[in-house]
Amino acid sequence: MPEPDEPFFLTRSMVDEIHEAALAAYGGLRGVLNEHLLESAINQPRHTFHYGGSDLFDVAAAYAFTSLPTIRIGTVNKRTGIGSALIFLEMNGIETKRLPELPIYECVIKVADHKMDRKELAAFLREMLDRP
Repeated sequence: MPEPDEPFFLTRSMVDEIHEAALAAYGGLRGVLNEHLLESAINQPRHTFHYGGSDLFDVAAAYAFTSLPTIRIGTVNKRTGIGSALIFLEMNGIETKRLPELPIYECVIKVADHKMDRKELAAFLREMLDRP
């Protein structure tokens, strides 16, 4: 159970499920290149929240960024990253279904190509989703 005013964070098993769902939908290889980096990546968003003075959109962007590097074998790391970010937002009361598919796809590609940083991704998510 989270502390008061603390968001619900994803667990390792939740991120593994998101990754497995992406593998089932799109194919790819299974395996982890570095177990320690993967654990660190999954815990980075918690650090972002507690020490970065961040909001939910900053934390979601941290999930996308920490899952995007090739920590796992295979080709669905970007899908795992953005899936983790969006599920984190949903778990914390932010509706993501209205997020247009093409713009989020374009953002993920920009992130993967190092043309968009974490703050820019957070700003995009905030702009698209932080309104009634």
